[in-house]
Amino acid sequence: MNKSKLTFGIIGIAATAVFLVFAIISIAGSKSFSLLNGFVAELGKYPAGYLASAQQLTFNIGLVVSGLLLSVFMIGYGILKGTPMFVATSFFGVLTGVLIAAQGVITLNVASVHYLFTFMLFVSAFITSALFITSSLLADRLEKISLASVLVAFAAGVVSIIFAVFVQIGNMPRILSVPFERRVAVIPFTMVQWAALLLIFAFVTLLGVKMIMDKTERVPKTTVVKPPKTHSFKLPKFNTKKSNNSNIDF
Repeated sequence: MNKSKLTFGIIGIAATAVFLVFAIISIAGSKSFSLLNGFVAELGKYPAGYLASAQQLTFNIGLVVSGLLLSVFMIGYGILKGTPMFVATSFFGVLTGVLIAAQGVITLNVASVHYLFTFMLFVSAFITSALFITSSLLADRLEKISLASVLVAFAAGVVSIIFAVFVQIGNMPRILSVPFERRVAVIPFTMVQWAALLLIFAFVTLLGVKMIMDKTERVPKTTVVKPPKTHSFKLPKFNTKKSNNSNIDF
């Protein structure tokens, strides 16, 4: 069990690391992209044809790998927890990871399907966060709940559902129709999307760290009380031999 906690904990942290590394590489390699007015999916949109650009392919590979790692982590989380509420949390966590990976396959080059998957991703993230908070409150005592995990889950859920509504009402395609050079310098909802994804991975990282910490906690040694030494009681030996004076003549 302890080895499983360590393994799944490392996988959860690795999911975040992969996403951050590939995102930083892609942003640094892009001349026009900005976090202030660019959506995540724009880093993975192929300019000429599908799979035709190494830069976009790199970012999409990062999305696929990090999403799948997140899914594997959530599978382990559900197995280790075992209760119905945490299993439900795990299910939607796995779905969230799969939908993140799908962002790297169904790119903006297939815009209509991509918008649907984006909406589903952030709705799934919202449900995962809500289930985690609920299951934590029901299953643990208040002093045992990781406050940081609950707060990050709450923030991830709120920001995710806000962005999901934004996608649903159709504002994302309208902004994407404007080239980078003609956009306003700051578009709040692009930053909302980035914040939602970062909070999702921060939440996973906290759970992964908690798993590793649980694994490294030492079980206190129980002191064995030794029974007191008992002195063996020896029966006194009686001389059974007849003495010479034992025979008396009357």
